[in-house]
This record gives sequence, structure tokens and C-alpha cells, in this order.
Amino acid sequence: MEKKTVVLYPGVGVGHLAPMLELAKAFLRHGGDQVDVAIAVFEPPVYANGFASTVARAKASNASVALHVLSPPPPPPAASNDAEPDVPLARMLRFLRATNAPLRDFLRALSSSSSSSRCVQAIVLDMFCADALDVAAELGLPAYFFFPSGTAGLACFLGLPAMRARVGTSFAALGNSAVLSFPGAPPFTVADLAQGLADDGEACKGIIGVAARMPEARGILINSFESLEPRAMWALRDGLCVPDRPTPPVYCVGPRMGQEVRRAPLEIKVCPVTYHRHHQSRGTDIDIHCGREAPPGARVPPAWRPHGEHRCRRRGTGGKRTGEVAL
Repeated sequence: MEKKTVVLYPGVGVGHLAPMLELAKAFLRHGGDQVDVAIAVFEPPVYANGFASTVARAKASNASVALHVLSPPPPPPAASNDAEPDVPLARMLRFLRATNAPLRDFLRALSSSSSSSRCVQAIVLDMFCADALDVAAELGLPAYFFFPSGTAGLACFLGLPAMRARVGTSFAALGNSAVLSFPGAPPFTVADLAQGLADDGEACKGIIGVAARMPEARGILINSFESLEPRAMWALRDGLCVPDRPTPPVYCVGPRMGQEVRRAPLEIKVCPVTYHRHHQSRGTDIDIHCGREAPPGARVPPAWRPHGEHRCRRRGTGGKRTGEVAL
């Protein structure tokens, strides 16, 4: 039987590599002898604390996962505006763009060196690796994203481009006390935004660009489970977070952490994919069916509606608060 190889690309940083390792183990556990997993990592220029030791431990304790440490690309050029502070988030995004060429070379080499019983079937990208979508398209590989945080975080992340377009100015110009309200997530203030996202600098433009490209993927895997964040899942599946185009299928595969909390009924197989709502089948792909029961003692909300059921778009019924910007 032909094995299907899934390549995982966790970007940079231990916080993104660790949950991707857990995802790799879940793929192997539930894929049986039909799936191989390879992880490609680069030595990061930022957020490097503990990275080398994590890679060493991962290689020692996960012999079934092929972990490839790739040579880093030449340093990307610094920001063109000398007056703008070179924040770590902006440097990370420049570095990830520069990894496209060596990542493409690695995928080509992996495909050419694979035996006749194996083939690279798909690539799973970290949430910040949107530029690697170009590599996947060039090589004809279906691309998925793995969002290592919760569902409400994904709802906000996907809504950033539309929110920025709606306010018509930088978030910082609204004032730190201005409230931003995204479908499926609790409201928060501009002061709560991550460093670099409020001022329309390089980091903000880069993150909004990443968020704008994420819907191009075949699907998004979230490090959460559905009964934990039903409101956010509803917003994502109703298309409220990306109002101007279809949202790709969203799959809960979490929580992925250092030790398994509860096994998810996750199945990986190769078959024609039928997409939710607007999506049409795009041929043979890796179809990922997954879910997770709530941990013991958790309050489980009423049963979710079937994935294929038509859903009307809906907004919150409460009035908007003074100074609140809602998507």
C-alpha cells in the first residue's frame, strides 16, 4: 500500500514547534501504516530560546517523525524605514519569506528521493507561514494551516484584514481604550493588541497580509475542541470572520500539548474532498475528519448542527457600545 507523506512546517519558535510535534504524533497514531510525517524547521533568528534543545529532544523521543533541520537562508534585508523600530515580529515575517526558496528545494528533494511506495501528499503550515502557500502552489501540494492557539484567537486573526479596512485608519489612531469586537470572540481594547499590530508599521502590514492569505488554504486545523469554544466555531463556519470570501473548512484537533489529555477521534485518509458551503470538490486530497470529546466534568453545550447544514449569517443581538468597532 502506498504511504502518504505529510510535511509539517512550524515556522520558528518553540511555541510553534512543540504543538506541531504533537500534531505529527496524532497523524501517525490515527493514520496507522498509511501516513508518514516529516517536519521541516529552520534555526530561527528570533524567538530562539530553547529551540536547539527542543529539536534535540524531539529527535531523540520521536523516532517515527522525520525531523529535518534545514540550513537558514541568507539574512533578509532590514526594514527600509530607518525611523521604524525593527520589532521581532517584523523580523520573523521577513525571515519566513526568505525561507521559501530552501523550503521549495527541500520539498523537491524529498519528493525525488522518496521510494515508489511513498509520496508527498500535503503540507501543513504554521499560522505565520502564509508565504509558503506560493511554494505549495508551485509544487502542486494541497496546503493546510495549523493554528496552535484557540478558536476565538483564529476568529480574531482571520478578521483582522476586514477590521482594518472598516476602521480606515491605524488601530492606534482609535486610542488605546477603543474596543474592537470580532464575531465569535469577546471584545477587547486596542491596548490588548500584540506589539506592532496597532501602528500600521511593517509588523502590522505583514500580519494582516498573512491573515488575508490564510483563507486560500484547503483547511485550517485549530488547537482546540469544539465544545470548549462553540460561539467561535459558529462564527467561523458561518463565514462571519471572513465576510468577503469563503472560509475554508475548520477542524478542531486539540488540545495538542506535551501529553495527551484525551484522544481525539481523528481519521486521516485519501479521498475526494467535499467542501462545506461554498466549497466544491478539488479532486484527491487528504481528508481530515477530527473532533474531541470534552474533558471529564466539562459543561457540554447542546449538540452542534451538522456541518453540511445551511446556516444563516447572524450578528449579535445586543447594541454596540460607545467607542466599539465591530466587524
